[in-house]
Amino acid sequence: MKILEDVQWHRDAAHSGAAPLPEAGEQRTVWVAQTDLHPGCDQQLLWVPPYSELNGWDSQPSDIARSHILTARLTRTARAPTGSAVECTAAILAGSNLLAACRAAAPDMDCDSMLLANLHSLVFWDQVHWAGTSSLGDLRFLDVVAGEAAMSILFTAPERCSVRYAQFSVAGASTAALGCWALQGEVLRAIERHVAAAVRLNDTATA
Repeated sequence: MKILEDVQWHRDAAHSGAAPLPEAGEQRTVWVAQTDLHPGCDQQLLWVPPYSELNGWDSQPSDIARSHILTARLTRTARAPTGSAVECTAAILAGSNLLAACRAAAPDMDCDSMLLANLHSLVFWDQVHWAGTSSLGDLRFLDVVAGEAAMSILFTAPERCSVRYAQFSVAGASTAALGCWALQGEVLRAIERHVAAAVRLNDTATA
């Protein structure tokens, strides 16, 4: 299931306070890449707390447990684009906690082929030069950088390892998906090595 993870929910948070988690039936103003906008279609959007939206999960791993996947219908507003992003009204239809969605995820190939190709590529994992990790009970978060590319995954651990959520970015473009993809063979062993050598991530924001 394709997830729009590059969504700006808190653009005016510094001035007006961060907006709380949207609920079904509400409407919110969001900014998304123009190429990700599909009017008239229900889309899956990743909602993260404001600190992680600005700094990433690797700076505030506890925010992963507070992140949600929201089903919404996007309608572009009349406001002019800002760079590659367009302002939209998001009509929230439903929502699920991200970790709960990961635990219930089923096999799904409906996502970006480049994401899956790199997820299962030993060449990609052999190029990783930085890794950070955090434990989330029965799930583990791993964030890696390989040259100009980066990947973040949430996967089951320690037995029957499978990736349940993945984000991949390179050259300014990003994609994400929820599913269930088994880790096997040399790729699994490479990921296990990165987890063992990774920086243990801790929250950097104060309460």
